[in-house]
Amino acid sequence: MLRNDKLKLYKSLKSLLNEQKCLKQTAFRIMRLVYATFHNPYWQIATVWDVDDVYSVRPELNHDQAMKVLLEIISNHDTEIGINWEVLENTADYLYPKSGSEHHDIDTQEWECI
Repeated sequence: MLRNDKLKLYKSLKSLLNEQKCLKQTAFRIMRLVYATFHNPYWQIATVWDVDDVYSVRPELNHDQAMKVLLEIISNHDTEIGINWEVLENTADYLYPKSGSEHHDIDTQEWECI
């Protein structure tokens, strides 16, 4: 990708984050922008994980919690492991432990709905 394209994407993402105050709105707009910018179906493949996939391993989580799980996964993506059901479940369990376990919260102040 050309330097100018990267700069345009960065400015667009920064603008979206400044405009949006709610996690799900911001995340969806960012995902659409990134996908439209980077995905070329003639040269690439992509898989998409969504909140329904998180719900399948942790049905008690709400939408914002499921999005935080997905954002944590993509923020710490390991290309040697990839994203799979075990990664979804382990990340959800890390951020939102089942009763009796220690809670680990990521810094989500900027993502919280106001």
